[in-house]
Amino acid sequence: MIHHRVPPERERFGYFRTRAYAEGLSKALVAHSVGTRDGLASERRYTTRVLPAGVARGLRDALLGRPGGAARAGAIVAGLAVTTGGYAVGLARARRGAGRFAVAAVPDAAPGPSGVPAVPGGNGTSADGTGSGEEVVP
Repeated sequence: MIHHRVPPERERFGYFRTRAYAEGLSKALVAHSVGTRDGLASERRYTTRVLPAGVARGLRDALLGRPGGAARAGAIVAGLAVTTGGYAVGLARARRGAGRFAVAAVPDAAPGPSGVPAVPGGNGTSADGTGSGEEVVP
């Protein structure tokens, strides 16, 4: 395993939201360049299998009284929604011929719930979901 420190600002929900939006913009550029079928091939399985499984696990954890389960499920849904929004904006820009994309700064309204990963699956906090500020990469 690899351990490294993650800056506190990357543990906030605003950072996750900005990254998700930027991911949507990026996917729109790729899809516009190579076609939707090729540009979104890897995302199809992820959005139809992996994300729903993550939401189900989070809801199961919530029902079992495990801390962070419902918030984790909500973060997955929110991340997909923001990514989809970024994709829609990016695709509209690409179709208009706007060749340059920039992600505007998104003000962080509030940090994510304490002890809950700001990014599903760890990415930006600890992989074990403790929010310890260390990211663990197997």
